[in-house]
Amino acid sequence: MLHVGTTGYSKGVIYSHRALVLHSFACGLGEVFGMGHFDTVLPVAPMFHANAWGLPFACTMLGARLVLPVRVSIRKAFLALWSASA
Repeated sequence: MLHVGTTGYSKGVIYSHRALVLHSFACGLGEVFGMGHFDTVLPVAPMFHANAWGLPFACTMLGARLVLPVRVSIRKAFLALWSASA
């Protein structure tokens, strides 16, 4: 995987399938995020940050709704969460 990240400089990242699966399982633990199949999740960290790598997979695994806006604004994020939870 090659990405710019928060520094603006391109860098390569080695991330294994095993690490992604383990991270997703860890995100799915009740003690970590407390997600369940009744929840709607809007990730605030970009997907290349460590806290969000396994989040889409954890949401799918748990049956939670995942809201991924194209451009993030506070108003649009709130409306997306509000309409998804209805």
